[in-house]
Amino acid sequence: MADPYIFKDDLEYTLRYWWLLALFLLAGAAIGWGFSLIHPPQYEAQAEISINIDISRTGTLTGESQDILIDNVGDIIGAPAVMAALQDELDPPAVQQVYLERKADRFALRVVGSDPQRVKLLAERWTSLAIAELDQAARHVVAAEILERYLDALTKCVEQLPSVGSSGQICGVPTLSDVQTAIQQAGAQLLQEKAASLGLIPGVRYWLSQSAQLSGRPVQYNRKYLLLGGAIIGLALGLWLLHLRLPERIKGGGRGD
Repeated sequence: MADPYIFKDDLEYTLRYWWLLALFLLAGAAIGWGFSLIHPPQYEAQAEISINIDISRTGTLTGESQDILIDNVGDIIGAPAVMAALQDELDPPAVQQVYLERKADRFALRVVGSDPQRVKLLAERWTSLAIAELDQAARHVVAAEILERYLDALTKCVEQLPSVGSSGQICGVPTLSDVQTAIQQAGAQLLQEKAASLGLIPGVRYWLSQSAQLSGRPVQYNRKYLLLGGAIIGLALGLWLLHLRLPERIKGGGRGD
């Protein structure tokens, strides 16, 4: 019958050979360091697009509402059409990762890879695509504003019909039926323009606050994880070997010789 496991015995034995446990831990970390050297250093290029909300246009907004408007700009910067165009130009392993990071009232467009020039070029390309998408959405915002004013004018004309009388044109439109048709058409166009504005509204301004730039020195992004993982594996292996009483087995084998 096997002897019952006693944790206290294992703990005392481990403390007795603590130096061996530390040796395994350091060896594991050293192996993790060695693996990190195999992978090339990573460079990062970053551009920033800032957002400002003009409350004279939007009216007073809560903090949550402002966050939503800023997030809408981020959705356009990372829109599927933008990322699809960017994906076509990815060149792994020269470029390994692109991601968007919000920083309060601005967005950082970050590109990481092993080729610094390629990384910077791709960050510039992403910036260009994002600004173009924002500009297109802004044009639809302006078109929607014009349509809203036009609809308001037509609606006021219809409200004033009793005072205008049945003779003559109604706001430059020959008949009431034509006015109703114009309202329906303008309403449909307004819905299309608002959908094409991608959540952008009047009063939300954006600009390129930082062009694409390489960060300082290259970074080994995975080095700390490899070091930590190697140390944990070394520690676990050391604990297991001490549980198996490896030092005693080695001593016993040496005496047997």
